[in-house]
Amino acid sequence: MPALSLKAANREQRHLTLRHAQQYNTPSRRPHLLSNVYLHPPTRPQPPEKPRLTEEEKKSNHIASEQKRREAIRLGFDRLASLVPGMEGQGRSEANVLERTILYMEELIRERDALVERAREKGLDTAKWELPDSVTRVPFAPEGVGEVPD
Repeated sequence: MPALSLKAANREQRHLTLRHAQQYNTPSRRPHLLSNVYLHPPTRPQPPEKPRLTEEEKKSNHIASEQKRREAIRLGFDRLASLVPGMEGQGRSEANVLERTILYMEELIRERDALVERAREKGLDTAKWELPDSVTRVPFAPEGVGEVPD
């Protein structure tokens, strides 16, 4: 059998491809043209349908999620309380931990400001050490709030 020229080979390929396309040209198996080659769309394996959760399972999942969220908050407050002096070993309320943390942070900011001022007095450039006003500005607190019992 003589070898086909490149042009003849391309023509034969197109003919076979078109015949194949006509044979399988149904809506569910319609081929797609991709650079002169007809391909069938890839068939993806369908994941098995997951069974729907019952109302009891949904409730149980919600309860478990809520317990996990509360535990994360509790651990965060415990960690915060361990960082603030004077909070170790005390029974704590979250409001108390937050208030004492604020007071401690304000104290640290005042100490830092004093150190920056001392550095400035010694002639050091402290421009890069400045904190934004939002950090050093203490928001208004209603009377009685911010007072921590001894």
